[in-house]
Amino acid sequence: MKNPLVSVVITSHNYRRHIASCLKSVLQQDYPNFEVVVIDDGSTDDSLEIINGFKSDSKLHILALDKNVGFPASKNEGIIASKGEYIITLDADDVMMPTSISKRVAAVLEHKVDFVHALAHKFSGQAQLEDLSKLTSFRSGRVAVHAQTTIIARWVHQKWGLYDETTGSPSDKEMWYRLLGREYGGDTVKRVKLPASRVKHYKLQEYVVFYRRHVKSMTAAMQRGGSGRPNIRRYMYSQVVKRIHEGVTTENTKFLVE
Repeated sequence: MKNPLVSVVITSHNYRRHIASCLKSVLQQDYPNFEVVVIDDGSTDDSLEIINGFKSDSKLHILALDKNVGFPASKNEGIIASKGEYIITLDADDVMMPTSISKRVAAVLEHKVDFVHALAHKFSGQAQLEDLSKLTSFRSGRVAVHAQTTIIARWVHQKWGLYDETTGSPSDKEMWYRLLGREYGGDTVKRVKLPASRVKHYKLQEYVVFYRRHVKSMTAAMQRGGSGRPNIRRYMYSQVVKRIHEGVTTENTKFLVE
């Protein structure tokens, strides 16, 4: 398929300041076949009102949650609600480059892979741009992966599960461990040997996203050594190794396409 349907899943919680610029950047993509699924995660500001201002665009689908369920759970809700053959996830404070989707799809089709990740610029306010992959928080083992630059085939989530809702903000890293194994995390976790990658993947050496760094962003929180960091360690050491070797449960694939 030349232009497969791509779902861009955007999670937002009290991001009234940034959600409009995020949506504009996505809706103005040059790729011809995509949908945008926005999950308002129980915002208490006027984020939802701003989001609703874009609902005249037929590409946009809005899911407003009654309460704040957190980053991994809201992202999962968006993936479940999406229809695309490929899925891109984006935070509501980030901005896509105009060719972001088309470049990722082209890489998927050209290299015949199911997982592509690319480069992102980090910026804060009007500060100069910086290559996000140079940050140590996005490097683990052999492969550096930034969530906002990925595109993942739907079947990958159907087979290997959604984001783990017990890990909080480091759920992206848990996903990369689960999918890429030792190619992401090195040979072992807690002396347990990791398997080879479960998916064919490719690193696109092009910039596709501007990642906004600010006090509420996940990168900032993790580099401050917040609660997410020990949380992912506890989870990885007690459960992720088991899941890596045994796969996922029925509950993790509840959105299987019939």
